[in-house]
Amino acid sequence: MVDIDSSQWKSGLLSPSEILSKNDLIPLTSRPSGNPIWKSNNPEQFTSDGWLMQNSRDGERGSRRYTNLSGSFAIYLFHINQTSRNKFLHLLATNPGNSTLTLSGSGSMLNNRDFPLPPPPTRRGKGQSYQVARDWLDNSPRVSFNGINIQPAKASEIDRIRLSPKNMVDGRFELTASNSVFIYNVITSTGNFNDAVNLSQRSAAQGIIVSPGTGRLGREGGISRHSLWSETITAEIPVTPSYLGLELNTRQQTTDYLMRLGDSSFETFGNYGHKYDLTITLTNSSNSPRNVRLSFASNDTSASVGSLYNGPIRLNNRIIDVLNTPSEPSQTLQTFTVNPSTTINISLEFYIPGLITIGQQLILESIT
Repeated sequence: MVDIDSSQWKSGLLSPSEILSKNDLIPLTSRPSGNPIWKSNNPEQFTSDGWLMQNSRDGERGSRRYTNLSGSFAIYLFHINQTSRNKFLHLLATNPGNSTLTLSGSGSMLNNRDFPLPPPPTRRGKGQSYQVARDWLDNSPRVSFNGINIQPAKASEIDRIRLSPKNMVDGRFELTASNSVFIYNVITSTGNFNDAVNLSQRSAAQGIIVSPGTGRLGREGGISRHSLWSETITAEIPVTPSYLGLELNTRQQTTDYLMRLGDSSFETFGNYGHKYDLTITLTNSSNSPRNVRLSFASNDTSASVGSLYNGPIRLNNRIIDVLNTPSEPSQTLQTFTVNPSTTINISLEFYIPGLITIGQQLILESIT
């Protein structure tokens, strides 16, 4: 829990789209929780057939150890077809055990051919990464299955998608396995299930690998220990115009890996596919009503990208499409009136979408 008294607010008000310095942000105190999340984003851009991520074999691309998944876990992937041909991405599950594996789950895997990503300022609420996050907020996955039985040493296809040259794909799933399961995502030229299974046991796909190093965090490839950030923030509203900022999705808010490909990041920088579940409790102890403005902003205004953040947020059961850009890095979500001697609760729920920059902030302003 983060407990903020009125003395921790800074005096004054921010100008439109103004954000706070990273050093002025109040950190969250909770630790990551929730189920593991299998992640594939390295290579983000692939140039050949083969597997992109798997957790079944030691030594592959410097993998530190294989890891059996079981029980409930999430999956997140993002890739770009940098070949000159149509390709297919297959998401596979295999049974490494000696008894029948039962698998249930749901999710969405979408591309920008079906969900185009226009340039800002018309990007708000558009694109494959936005839509995957929105599907999860709406509880409307494109794929759902219950009780698929996979025999020992056999495979099943969770989902498959066609990718034209330069197409992007974003996907998020939540699965429950009765016992140990291996997950693969595999690129084929044919879209054939048997070809995908065969390629999953051969060499990795070629592409642009971004490894951690000096000035580089690396891209993700592995199984993150946790997939949820949950926090309660309590704040006493000051009686004069004031503001404060809360740290979100920064390099300090990461989780380590149960297993990772040795050429990939050590932690979940960016938290793509992770869920945030926040509650802000505002208390007005004064004798007059106070109006408090809540904004969502992104930190890296120097980034040479079209958008810093493009995703949906559920605010008290109302979904708001957020678009932060380098020129407009902050967006007002809502202004709340808190009556004298009254406390209100604000709930925020969102899934971190792909194609965003690392580092966001929530801004509270006591405006009148």
